[in-house]
Amino acid sequence: WLAVDFMRHGWNMKRLHRLIVTSKTYRLSASPLGADPATIAADGENRFYWCRNSTRLEAQAVRDALLHLAGTLDLSLGGPSIPVADESSRRRSLYYVHSHNDHQKFLALFDDAGVQECYRRSESIAPQQALALSNSKLALSAAAAIAARLESEPSADRRETASDEAFIDRAWRTVLCDAPSADERAACLDALRQWRASAAARKSPDGDRQARAKLIEALLNHNDFVTVR
Repeated sequence: WLAVDFMRHGWNMKRLHRLIVTSKTYRLSASPLGADPATIAADGENRFYWCRNSTRLEAQAVRDALLHLAGTLDLSLGGPSIPVADESSRRRSLYYVHSHNDHQKFLALFDDAGVQECYRRSESIAPQQALALSNSKLALSAAAAIAARLESEPSADRRETASDEAFIDRAWRTVLCDAPSADERAACLDALRQWRASAAARKSPDGDRQARAKLIEALLNHNDFVTVR
């Protein structure tokens, strides 16, 4: 139907895009929370699109999201391509050299587009992806920068910036675009206490900073950080 409509209206791409993104199907929620149990039982695999299927962010968007949240993403336009071995660049990921032989490591882990397959993208789940968000220099430096930014910015709800509860709420809204539940907030508070105790046992002078950075690291590894719903 879309193909016929596209041809009948003069192959107008803008009209086609507008038609798709304003359709009821495109705007369906991807969350089954609150759905009728009968609907879930009848179509648990969503073959009839009663909700939107969730998808993972593209590889470039994952890297750019880390840099954007850290406040270090370079938005300058144009210029030469970035060599794939340059991991210090903070330019947008689309400027990396993209070829069949050369691959930027972080982007390749998150299923970068295949040059020989007309730039098609697969969607895999591999342990290396979690390791990249847990242990890579990019993720660790971004987590520390995000934590520092959240501590330095004035709180939107005027609560004390030093409050762990306020920091947790702001971290969830910033990284996951959602508010934590009571159980999730309690789990975060407990984790902060344990990380601070571990830092004290090591006699680390900046236990508070390390604990909050680790909380951001944990949220960056949350499924919702890399998922479009």
